[in-house]
Amino acid sequence: TELPGDDTERQVARIWQDALGIDENGLDDNFAQLGGHSLLAIRIVAELRKTFKIDLPVRALFDAPTVAASSSYIKRLIMGDIEALSDDETKRLIANE
Repeated sequence: TELPGDDTERQVARIWQDALGIDENGLDDNFAQLGGHSLLAIRIVAELRKTFKIDLPVRALFDAPTVAASSSYIKRLIMGDIEALSDDETKRLIANE
């Protein structure tokens, strides 16, 4: 089992581990096969929303049921949010760093 590699994958894996009560999970371990169910999905998605500051639907966890797929989904959402910024919004964000 391949372990999470980048920061997004590690954060997603940690959130899954906390919610599922497991010590470690690989990139391709399936949420449902790890004991995941709808109530845990709600908890995990709430934590992912808070951690990544994104609007993530609960359905996303079932559509992307592995750490790898969830991480990829989150990265696409973040990139979409960045690409949707106007030039002025981008300049303001850069100036605040």
